[in-house]
Amino acid sequence: MNLKDLWRAGKLRAYTVSYCASLVTLLLFPFDAQARPCVEGVCLGDSINAVKAFKYESVDSFGRQLSPRQKRKLDAAYPRYPAELAMPLLQGRFDNRILMMLPAVSKACSPRSMIGKTLKPAGVETQFTLQLDTAGNWKVVGIAQVFPPLARDELSRLNVDLDKQYGKYSIHSTNKAPHYAYVFNPNLAKPYFVLTQPVPDKKAMERYRNNCT
Repeated sequence: MNLKDLWRAGKLRAYTVSYCASLVTLLLFPFDAQARPCVEGVCLGDSINAVKAFKYESVDSFGRQLSPRQKRKLDAAYPRYPAELAMPLLQGRFDNRILMMLPAVSKACSPRSMIGKTLKPAGVETQFTLQLDTAGNWKVVGIAQVFPPLARDELSRLNVDLDKQYGKYSIHSTNKAPHYAYVFNPNLAKPYFVLTQPVPDKKAMERYRNNCT
């Protein structure tokens, strides 16, 4: 059967529609994003834009001045930053107001991180960790969720569910997926899990140092 006959039979049209749908899926959800661990639609490696839709716990140190010693410490990490962000940058905390201003900090001499804690009525706290790379982009390098106290059977179900989602990234897995790590702490009073990218290696650290010379 030639292409013309296949088209008349509808087989080629069906294949074309299927191929186009697959192509659209790849364009909207790239394979790279699908391969990365995600929580609430945010994946490790995403840009700062991915975490802007959440409501964060307020950081009270916005606008607070640093002591001379604290300023020297911060200057060693960030050569340029808005004065209002000095204390939050030193503490490594962000809220919605600080998040909007973070792109103004576009150069880092070391891989310091900023953590934002979301507010959720269900009692589950999600934490996103951002880090400035040497190209001047804030990226998601860590995601954690902290759960309220659970009974043993609830904790066991949670462990199973999380393992289905992130088990291949577990630090205890012999077949661990590269580039990412997953850890679950089954504490009855405060269970939590963490997803992270690896810490910068020697070459990356050298790039950070060269970034500020």
